[in-house]
Amino acid sequence: NQSECFKCLEFSLNREDSFYYCLNCGYFADKNKYEMDTIPCTYLMSTENKIKKTYLEVLKQFTDICHHHLLYRGNEKALDYLINIRKLNISTIQKYKLGFVDLKSDLINNFIQKNTQTFLDLKYISENNYFIYSNNLLFPIFSLDASQNIIGFASRNINTKFFVHSPNNFLYAKKKMIYGLFKKSYREKEAYLVEGMFDVFAMEKIAKSSIFALLGGKNSQGILALYRKGIRKLIVASDNDKAGDKIFETILSIWHKHFLSIERYLLPLNLDPDSFVNGKT
Repeated sequence: NQSECFKCLEFSLNREDSFYYCLNCGYFADKNKYEMDTIPCTYLMSTENKIKKTYLEVLKQFTDICHHHLLYRGNEKALDYLINIRKLNISTIQKYKLGFVDLKSDLINNFIQKNTQTFLDLKYISENNYFIYSNNLLFPIFSLDASQNIIGFASRNINTKFFVHSPNNFLYAKKKMIYGLFKKSYREKEAYLVEGMFDVFAMEKIAKSSIFALLGGKNSQGILALYRKGIRKLIVASDNDKAGDKIFETILSIWHKHFLSIERYLLPLNLDPDSFVNGKT
């Protein structure tokens, strides 16, 4: 099985006998050289982990504040949008810790100002000093393990169809992620893959297995993490259109050697899971 190459950070590192080689960047080494090459990475990871804990705690606190604000003090229009327009229930909002970044809130504003350097480091504040999630719904992105640490965000204004994702930084790389809540293990041995976050929330109403959204990463670390957790069957519920067909074909071509089964959950023509489950046209 291919693993992550420490040089190019793609999952294209192969090992045969005592040799390592990367199909992406061309790295090649025997066992002794590989161990020497990766010693600095091991040291840096140990140091970085201590630093990361500080950032992770800030993201957790920010999530909690925005989540509480949405449910108990926030913009009624935002909560109405989630419940009445997007057909979410309160338990789903709580489970995924959805929030609202209301800049009219002194608590939220003060927290951003207090942690300005952290948010600058994570590229959440633009060059013109604009907080990129301002007045948006907030969707925390969880780590690829059972710790469920929050490592980034997606956000969306209720008046647009577009998500604003966390810029790539030392905590988060969108193309390597999938969206969902990881467990320590999976008894059911299968998982659904969908395209978007609202598709995750919709499929939870009809599917018993865990559900994850691709976030654009069809060759992502997240899919590999599912395999390592014991998932052996992928059910791809991509949109029933040309783009959805391409997604399924790509996943099948990349991952067919890892999983025992990769199937398509075929939706009605031109519908996505959210539209199908919630009766939208």
